[in-house]
This record gives sequence, C-alpha cells and structure tokens, in this order.
Amino acid sequence: MVGDSKKERIEEQNNFIGLVSKHSSDSLLVKMIMHYDEAVRDISKEFVHLYDIRDAIATLGGEEGSRNTISKTEWGNKWSALGKLCNHPEIRQGRHTGKNKGPLRDATEEELQEARSVARFFIENYINYLENKDLA
Repeated sequence: MVGDSKKERIEEQNNFIGLVSKHSSDSLLVKMIMHYDEAVRDISKEFVHLYDIRDAIATLGGEEGSRNTISKTEWGNKWSALGKLCNHPEIRQGRHTGKNKGPLRDATEEELQEARSVARFFIENYINYLENKDLA
C-alpha cells in the first residue's frame, strides 16, 4: 500500500500550525517562530536567524537546561551542529563572515537543510514540551 505523502505533509503542517496557534501566548515560541520566519525572508543572513532560535531556546538554561526541559531524546549533537554551521567563518550566510580572511562561499544545500532541520527540531520539541506541560 502506498501512502499519500502530500496529504500527510499537509496534515502535519496543519497540525503544526494548530499547535503554534494554540500556544501563541508563549513568548518563547513566538520568538522562535519569528526567527524562523526571518530566516526564510532574509536568506542572505539565514544562519544568523536560525542561530537566534538556538539562542532563544538557550534561555531555558543553555544547552543542558534546554535539553532537560524539552527533549532528552534525539538531542545528540544537534546543538553543536547548528553552532558549527552558523558560526563557520567562510559561509556567507553565517554569523562570523567578517572574521574570515579568505574568500566567502555560499552554504551548500545540504548545510542549509541541516540547519533548517535542527531549528525546526528545537521548535517542534518546544511545542511538544508545551503540550505535555498542558497535560500535566
């Protein structure tokens, strides 16, 4: 049996939008969504905005505090992976391009996808935390 992946993606997106709407009074979630929106709109500084999501989630107590608060599983090296990508001095979309003495390069599609994926991971896990908090 073949699944309807387009239908599933639409349902997932609608579910996500519903959860964001449900928790729209949470200032941290609003801040993270705004940063993601800025990343989409300002692609020349995409990594700057995606890193802002990591900074926002860090208000829960840095890497350890946010890991303990929102996700003890699958955290792995996502925190450091996003940091390495966004702080890479040779990547034009990064946070520290001015520190590079040599030529800049655009982020590869794989680097962009990884950074976006990690940022979404942080947002989705924070929403899951809010959902579980509401159930408690």
